[in-house]
Amino acid sequence: MKAIAVFDGVGMYYHEDNLAKIAEENADYRLTKSSIEKEYGEDEPVYQYTYDGFYKLVPEPDNPHDPNAIAIRLDDITIGYIAKKDTQRVHELLSMGMYYETSVSGGHCKLIEDEKLLERDDPIEVSVIFYEPEAAEPVKPKNQTPLLIVSIILLVMSVILLLAMPVVGVIGILLAVGLIIYSRKK
Repeated sequence: MKAIAVFDGVGMYYHEDNLAKIAEENADYRLTKSSIEKEYGEDEPVYQYTYDGFYKLVPEPDNPHDPNAIAIRLDDITIGYIAKKDTQRVHELLSMGMYYETSVSGGHCKLIEDEKLLERDDPIEVSVIFYEPEAAEPVKPKNQTPLLIVSIILLVMSVILLLAMPVVGVIGILLAVGLIIYSRKK
């Protein structure tokens, strides 16, 4: 999928308590220096906590600070907002039903820098990425071969029935021919 717009969250500082509620221990944070070098490489932070989940963008028309505010929430927990300068565009994308993903990262981390294991605190960052809708796959024509085979069998049986019961045989032949024509048009 191709990203068409990326928006940063703001106000995470005011929601640190909520972020702490949803934080999950990152098992990789316990890795040794050599394992971090091997798995992550140089300058790639390994955060102590992850913030995984499906985040929703929730318009807040009753927000006293901004009636166009859009909260970023996991379940009912607000962790930040879309920046005021971006809310109009995000409202448009949401009203169009555009697909989006949210990533949350930051906090205390370990990383390898100049072959040394360092620890630092990064700000919590939230990004919301909207994607271009995928083109629908072309509809594949159905295989009509089974219908054609059934039609031919019906035709043969109708010819045989024609000798014993002429009316039923003629109806069967007409039905079989109709099915053959139908299967060829599809």
